[in-house]
Amino acid sequence: MALREEKLLEDYFHKLSLEAERVPGSRIHANVRLALHKRSEHAKKLWKKRLWTATTAVVITVLLVVAAGSWMGEGTGLRSALSSFAKTVPLKAYQAILTSDTTVSSAIKAGLMQQVGVSSLEKEGHVLTIDGMAADAMGIIILYSIDNKSEQITKTHQMSLTDSKGAVVGSELIGMHQNLRSGTTLNVTRLTWTGEANNLPDEVEVQLELAKSAGNDQQPVTPEQLINLSVPIKIDKKAMEESGQSIAFNQPLTVAGQTIHIKQVYAGVTGIYVETAYDKNNTQDIFGMLNPRILLGDESEYQGFYLPQRIRKVGREFSVFSNDSTNPNAPLRLTVDGIYALEPSKRELVIDTDKQQILKAPDNALTVEVVQDSAKQQLIVLKHHVTDRNKLSREGNLIMNMSFKDGKGEVHEYDQSLHSFDLTNLFESKQEELNKTGLNLYLIGKEKLPQPLTFTLDSYPNAIKDVRTITLR
Repeated sequence: MALREEKLLEDYFHKLSLEAERVPGSRIHANVRLALHKRSEHAKKLWKKRLWTATTAVVITVLLVVAAGSWMGEGTGLRSALSSFAKTVPLKAYQAILTSDTTVSSAIKAGLMQQVGVSSLEKEGHVLTIDGMAADAMGIIILYSIDNKSEQITKTHQMSLTDSKGAVVGSELIGMHQNLRSGTTLNVTRLTWTGEANNLPDEVEVQLELAKSAGNDQQPVTPEQLINLSVPIKIDKKAMEESGQSIAFNQPLTVAGQTIHIKQVYAGVTGIYVETAYDKNNTQDIFGMLNPRILLGDESEYQGFYLPQRIRKVGREFSVFSNDSTNPNAPLRLTVDGIYALEPSKRELVIDTDKQQILKAPDNALTVEVVQDSAKQQLIVLKHHVTDRNKLSREGNLIMNMSFKDGKGEVHEYDQSLHSFDLTNLFESKQEELNKTGLNLYLIGKEKLPQPLTFTLDSYPNAIKDVRTITLR
C-alpha cells in the first residue's frame, strides 16, 4: 500500500474511533469491512500498472520463500515467509468496534496491545490472521480477523492455545461467536492459561474452529462440521510479568453467616482475578456469590464491573472481572449482595420419570417432563420457573451431577453432549416457555430404569441476601 493510502486509512479509523459512541455497532462493523473492501479494490486497480515492474520482485520473493521452506523445514519456513504478507488490520479498527469492552479497549489505549500480523494457511476458503495480542500471568487477549473467500456462511466456534505436543495451554474465557460472511470479519477473544504462566513454552499455536452450520444453534456441532485453522505466536514472558499486579490478600469475607476466603487478587491486562475458597465449617453449601462486582476507584468516583466468569485453574477457583488498564493503581473493592447456597440435606433431587413427577426438591420452582425421539431415547426436560431473573445469573446456575442412582441404587450417568438427540422440534415447540423458564436437558438413554431416579445438585440458585463489601487494594 502506498504511504498516502496508509495515511488516509489511518485517518479514517481515527475518525471512526471518535464517532464510535454515536454510531450503532452494526454500522461500525459495516464501515470497517467497507474500508477493507475499498483498500482491496484500490489495490486491484493499481495491479495492472505495476505488473511489469513487480514481476521480477515477485519471482525473487517466491524463490526466497521456497528456499526458506527447504532451509528451515517444509512447514515452518513456508508459513513464516507467507505470514509476512498478512493483511494486518490496524488496532484502531478494533478500538472502534470494542467501545463497550473496557478490558480490551483500555489495553489498546494504554499501549499494552502488541500488533502482530501472522496468518494461517487457507482452508476451505478461510484464512485466520492474528492482528494483535496482550498477555499477563493469567491469560491473553487475541484480536483476530477472518477472511472468508468462500460462498458459505460459517461461524466462529471455539479457540484454544496448544503447545508443540498438542496439549492445551490456554482455553477460551470470553469470545465473540458470530457468523462469517464473505469478506473480512474482525473478532476478539480472551483466554486463560490452563497452568502456571512460568511453565509456558516460548511459542504456542492458536487453534481456531469454525462451524459450517452457521445459524443453527439448536444442534451441537460435530467434528465433521468444523474447519480448523492454526497460527503460531511468540510468548513474551517478560512483557507478561509487567502487565499485571499480584496481591497476596488472604482475608475472610463473612456473608449470611458463612465464610468465604479471599486468597489472592490479580489485576492485569486481561482482567481482575479474585481467588475464593469456601470454609469447610460452613453450615451451608455455597455455590456462588450473589451479584458480585468489582468497584474500581474511590468511593466518590468509580467504575463497576459485573457478571464475572468463574474458572478453575490448577485446583484454585477464580472469579474473573473486567479491568481498566488505563487506571492501574486505582483502589479496588469487592461487593456482593449475598450468596447462592443450600443446606446439604436439600441438595437431593428425586424424579419419577415414568410418572413425570418430582418427589423431592429444594423448593417448588421445578417441574419435569420426559420426551422421546424416534429412537426411543429418553430426555429429561427440567424446567426452572423463576420470578426473579437475577436467579439465572452465571454464579447461580442449576447444575446436576452427572452421576445418578436408580430405584435399586445402581449408579448411571446421563449424556450431556446430546449429539444423538434431535432438539429442533423440542425448541420449536417450547419457544414460549424458553422466555419464561430455564430449561435443563438430561439424556438418560433407552433403558427403562427402576424408579425413582435420585440426582445430586452441584449448584442451585437459592439466593440468601446479605450485602457485604471488602477492600482489595
